[in-house]
Amino acid sequence: MYHFEGNFLGKDRLRLYWQGWQPECPIKCIIWCVHGLADHSGRYEHIASKLENKGFAVYGFDRRGCGKSEGPRGHAASYETLIDDLRLFQGELEKMHPDIPIVLLGNSLGGQLALAYSMNYPQSIHACIALAPWLSLPFKLPWWLENSAALMNMIASSIAFDNKLNYEDLSRDRDFIESFKSDTLIHRKVSVGLYLQCSKAAQRLLKNPQVLQTPTLLVHGTGDKVTSHLGSRQFADAAPIDLLTYVEIPEGRHVLLQDDCKAEVWLTIDTWLSQINF
Repeated sequence: MYHFEGNFLGKDRLRLYWQGWQPECPIKCIIWCVHGLADHSGRYEHIASKLENKGFAVYGFDRRGCGKSEGPRGHAASYETLIDDLRLFQGELEKMHPDIPIVLLGNSLGGQLALAYSMNYPQSIHACIALAPWLSLPFKLPWWLENSAALMNMIASSIAFDNKLNYEDLSRDRDFIESFKSDTLIHRKVSVGLYLQCSKAAQRLLKNPQVLQTPTLLVHGTGDKVTSHLGSRQFADAAPIDLLTYVEIPEGRHVLLQDDCKAEVWLTIDTWLSQINF
């Protein structure tokens, strides 16, 4: 397996870091990973190791404000900026691998972005995998906190707070939790602006699942305390049944590919990928 890395520029000239892993055998497909709220592309190397013998190359970039990319931690000026960054990186992928099909894979906020991107640009990718996407949360902020956030967003949207993430909610795998805690590229920040933008994006997705045009696998664990499987279920119930495959994993936590249920999730992904015509 070969490792590559580089940088590309956002529309605002912000430098964004990317990396990829290529198999030694001919590449039949690219798995493009979109990471979650506070982590980075390096956390997805295990996917490359899992898929390299099947002819899959794996790529990802650190979202602005994350990992090795520039930008204030946990902030983006707009949701459109995040989508633009995805569009620009796809251009980089197509330069490196013209005519190779792309499967977009996202977890958590990355799952939300993967769905939003595939629905905005349905002809640009071959298929989409959304794992535990941020479509709804298993908790509701008090009304006064929602109002305070809206007011702060008007005054200074880039103000960032601790995301209050409980690492124990990510997985039941102790080794994974410890590696997550010790990873210096992971931050705990989320800005008021980014939180509100992503919340609104989730609401838009839940209102429009019928516009889905891309073959999509949606997987969520019922034990997820970070994002709610009920949002994924709601999305799946209204999406085209010939395009969307929805699977619930009993007691699965948030990072499904690093949880005790990962064997079941990988079997689900492998089976679904085998049915896609590359």
